[in-house]
Amino acid sequence: MLSLASLVWQAATWVLSGSRVRVALRRGGLRRDAHGTARLSGPLQPTEGDYAVMRDQGFTDEVLIVDVRNVGRMPVSVDTITINTEDGWGFGRLADPENPELPHRLEPGSKQTWHVDLEALQRLVDADFRCRDAWMTVELATGKVLRTKEVTKVSPSSKPAPD
Repeated sequence: MLSLASLVWQAATWVLSGSRVRVALRRGGLRRDAHGTARLSGPLQPTEGDYAVMRDQGFTDEVLIVDVRNVGRMPVSVDTITINTEDGWGFGRLADPENPELPHRLEPGSKQTWHVDLEALQRLVDADFRCRDAWMTVELATGKVLRTKEVTKVSPSSKPAPD
């Protein structure tokens, strides 16, 4: 019985000793001015009123935001951050001065936040007037890809013109 308990303890220790990464999705906006860039996060399904409040405060660039948290005991490297849709589209920004540079090393117990502009996805949605569910994925240097549990709906900016 003691050897079985020891074996279970060793297995649990081995699993818990590595890096464990958690990801969370938020939606928001960016405001760029002479003082720098500010990022605002809001609800995953913003209303027209939410958009009006964001625009009134100068947050004109819509973004999806991902929080990446290393809750394990070992460091991990984040290689890529992308927005994905259920029909196979993926959008990322390889270099962004407002985001931490990729690849990025996350130490144990640390958190980092990245954003990706919704502009490319919004243009796609506006082109075919089809709503799309979107989420973000984070690829680690180990090859592991993590997907946010949260999903947001991206809707067309306007209605199609009648024929």
